[in-house]
Amino acid sequence: MRATSIAVVGGGFSGTLLSLHLLRRCPPGTCITMIERNRQFGLGQAYATGNPGHLLNVPAGRMSAFHNRPLDFLHWLQALPESEFDGMTPTANGFVPRRLFGAYVRHLLNEEIKRGEHHNRLVLVRGSVVGIDRGPHPMVLTLDRGTPIEADLAVLAVGNFPPAPTPVPDPSFYDSALYRADPWAPDALTDLDPAAPVLLIGTGLTMVDAVVSLLDQGHRGPIHAL
Repeated sequence: MRATSIAVVGGGFSGTLLSLHLLRRCPPGTCITMIERNRQFGLGQAYATGNPGHLLNVPAGRMSAFHNRPLDFLHWLQALPESEFDGMTPTANGFVPRRLFGAYVRHLLNEEIKRGEHHNRLVLVRGSVVGIDRGPHPMVLTLDRGTPIEADLAVLAVGNFPPAPTPVPDPSFYDSALYRADPWAPDALTDLDPAAPVLLIGTGLTMVDAVVSLLDQGHRGPIHAL
């Protein structure tokens, strides 16, 4: 009987943790192929930030990747050099930089790759999936590079897309260098007059990240969140 194959499209936080749990829960012989278009697996948009002011919004003691090891993330943090925390000791109720959680997920992935127990059951592929043919069985995933991948099941873990512009009567309103459509773009906050007023559309966690980044780069002008 042919072993089941599962393709996970997206190797960020969600795709990586899903793959790790599938390895533990699926029958022996099930093969997981994780496909990621970016350079690094395990981070995704939220945990790729290098800004130490971008914190987790959940205490470290509640961020374990495994429900049966509730303090796994905290114990991993406590094993890190003190230089990672500017002399502070991580606690279960503390909030640590998001980049550390990304490093934790990457650590789990690397440890899984090293383990002999799941040898050849987890395959990492770099590339973008440009099409899925669900007609045949198994289905066929076409990539922008390399050979197609066959899979019995495919999971889309593609993360967040850039936000769509807020509808306005005159779309030319957005045809300006002063409008930054993607708050996660590397150049979203570059070349800004530090004294200029800034309007952030939305008041979620991304707004908090944007304010932290603005203040870190010395912005002095008023910041409005709508």
